[in-house]
Amino acid sequence: MSDRTHRGRTLLHIAANNGQYEIVEWLLSLGADPSVADKEGWMPLHLAATADLATAKLLYQAGADVHAYNNQGCTVLRIAASQGQREIVEWLLLLGADPHATDENGWTPIHSAAT
Repeated sequence: MSDRTHRGRTLLHIAANNGQYEIVEWLLSLGADPSVADKEGWMPLHLAATADLATAKLLYQAGADVHAYNNQGCTVLRIAASQGQREIVEWLLLLGADPHATDENGWTPIHSAAT
């Protein structure tokens, strides 16, 4: 379970990116780390935020940080907003995600939602 792709992604990253809830649940039950980052600082929750609310919630319940930044300074909220994931955005805001957090280019989740 420690194998990684050339980008540093684990099986958990891949399953989260594809919204594969059952596989994410299984990997977590085997001890997969919900806070593991790839080479670009993307954590499974960043990827789940592009795909599936239930998977994102599962990762959060397993200890993933909703305030995490990747190497470009993008928060989970900014990524969800950039993908038009309204339900995930609303959920993250309820958890206290900062809608004013900026990435390395000064963009906020609000900028991302508008593009």
